[in-house]
Amino acid sequence: MEKLQRFITDFRIFADSVATEDFNDVIERCKTVLDGFIEVKKDAIMHERTVADRFNPFFIMGVSHRETIFHSRIIGELLRPTGTHGHQDLFLHSFFKCFHLEDFVQHITDSNWLVTLEKYTQGLGFIDIYLEHKKARKVILIENKLFATDQQDQLYRYYSFAKGRGFSDEDIRLIYLTNDGKAPSNLSMDETSAETLKRLADAGVFLKRSHARHTRFWIEKCLDRAEAERLKITLEYYLETLPNEI
Repeated sequence: MEKLQRFITDFRIFADSVATEDFNDVIERCKTVLDGFIEVKKDAIMHERTVADRFNPFFIMGVSHRETIFHSRIIGELLRPTGTHGHQDLFLHSFFKCFHLEDFVQHITDSNWLVTLEKYTQGLGFIDIYLEHKKARKVILIENKLFATDQQDQLYRYYSFAKGRGFSDEDIRLIYLTNDGKAPSNLSMDETSAETLKRLADAGVFLKRSHARHTRFWIEKCLDRAEAERLKITLEYYLETLPNEI
């Protein structure tokens, strides 16, 4: 950074002197600026080699924008107490805290949550991430919406699926997880769906959450507590794919 600042200063001096100094002086200043540029370029090459902060396999593979085959799978695997991360329910409980679900799960003393991706809802669609605690009769439905548009009455259909399985409103949390925590599009809901979601939001059943705030904060907490080096590296890569809070 110091060399870069010095190069910028030398270049400004060179630019100011071109119109006022003789040719030989201009040539000398040009050499100074060129030498400075070469040093800056060498530093940049060394930084790239030793830090490689532009390298991210998720960006290289072109999957960072894929909701179901990338984001949902990583989130789902971290949520599973039996996941390959080997940290049992550590990340699951951190998720409850970071997504403000502690009151919802406060009476559950075990970690027997079943995590399912692309949960089939008997003709009502597929829920991106589905968590169910059979003994406690609690269910969390997550619609992971980064870039795709809303489907017609999608959230209402998922809520109807949970109700059809006998869950009461008190035992349901329907999470709309977007980049910035926005509300679902009015164009994707009819009047009945919109009124139902408003009622559920007022009751704390329907929740809006964002990747920029809640998921990012959660992954940072997972990174802080992860013990395996390869897991830490993967979480660092994944964190880079998440949007930043504006």
